[in-house]
Amino acid sequence: MNAEPEHKHLAQADRHIAELKKDIARQWQIIEELSMGGQPLHEAISTLRLLKDHLRIMERHRQSILDELERRILQAESRGARAAANMYPASNRIHCQHAPGNEGWRCFVRGGPCHTI
Repeated sequence: MNAEPEHKHLAQADRHIAELKKDIARQWQIIEELSMGGQPLHEAISTLRLLKDHLRIMERHRQSILDELERRILQAESRGARAAANMYPASNRIHCQHAPGNEGWRCFVRGGPCHTI
């Protein structure tokens, strides 16, 4: 699994989110200054809304990157488990299950205690 592009993409999304949060804080300061000076706030508030909308979009985008990374990890683990299960022919595989009662694990192919755990 080569997740390097997703890790770079995630780092870039994190940087964009951090920048947007700074921009939102700065926009709040601008609104406060305009308010104290009796200036109209319509454009400043519209800009703040746009910045907040953009932040929500970037946070959803970041989550989609995380979801893709998780999907790739699970896919790789699944491939590894299948490869391990298919390592030996079916007749040589150990088929252990938890035995009833306090017997622990038993190999139901060989008929005795499980030696793999």
